[in-house]
Amino acid sequence: MRKQSAALRTLDRVRSQYEHEGYSVTLNERLPEPLDGFLADAVARRGAETVIIEIRSSDMSDATRNRFGRLGEILSANKGWRIDLVTFEPEAPLPPPEGGDVVRRIEEARRVADLSMDAAVMLTGSAVEGALRQLDARRGRPQRRLSAPRRLIRELVIDGLLSEAQADRLDKFAQIRNYIGHGLRSRPVDQDELDWAARFALAATRGQVATIENMIEWFRENYEPPDVACLPYDSEEGKYIWFDRGPHDVEDVLWEEFEHALESDITEATETLASEGGRDWAKRDGL
Repeated sequence: MRKQSAALRTLDRVRSQYEHEGYSVTLNERLPEPLDGFLADAVARRGAETVIIEIRSSDMSDATRNRFGRLGEILSANKGWRIDLVTFEPEAPLPPPEGGDVVRRIEEARRVADLSMDAAVMLTGSAVEGALRQLDARRGRPQRRLSAPRRLIRELVIDGLLSEAQADRLDKFAQIRNYIGHGLRSRPVDQDELDWAARFALAATRGQVATIENMIEWFRENYEPPDVACLPYDSEEGKYIWFDRGPHDVEDVLWEEFEHALESDITEATETLASEGGRDWAKRDGL
């Protein structure tokens, strides 16, 4: 189990305490029936006594507390077994990166790209990671340790802050950055990849990154199909009379509003909206 440093310090202290009291302590032990499958942080044994030791932050969720309550009930049925739940105060949340640092690193990456593409990738990757952590801060859950960038990307997809297409492209860029950072040979990065990553970082730090769902929601709030807008239809000409409300091509509008989006995301959003009301929509009355 990977833990925060505060948890490791607490575990070391508790282990020393139990060993001082004559217990034999093992770490990360998988327990037998009826607890098969549970991986304990530590197990302390002395004679017929067995203590399961679990280390958790004091701000653990109610679900976690309930889980350990049920575990204690199971253990109470086994003579000589008990659980010791030890809490620690969580470390202070990490401050989100500064937007100015993201912009500065992108500018530096652009200056060095002609001299060293590897250096440009490392600087751009750092800017992208900073922008991702700014996105992460919007989830409202304080981060007390740094998640690996590729894990963070997946978490942001789950929370709806990144699209699958964005995540795929960011993950591939992060992998190249990792290879370079660890001294390994990576595939060449072309200028388009570097430019897109830079545009993404700048858009994210400005709060301008949009998923497919964001784009569709925004479009529906501002536009509607001509039949829904109750526009008159000229049957002889076979077209609507738009007045000053259109026609507005879905894809053109999305590109104008979301210039930093991925082409694949724009295409998918366009297809979804076109299936609802065609390619040409009317601007909502009053907008």
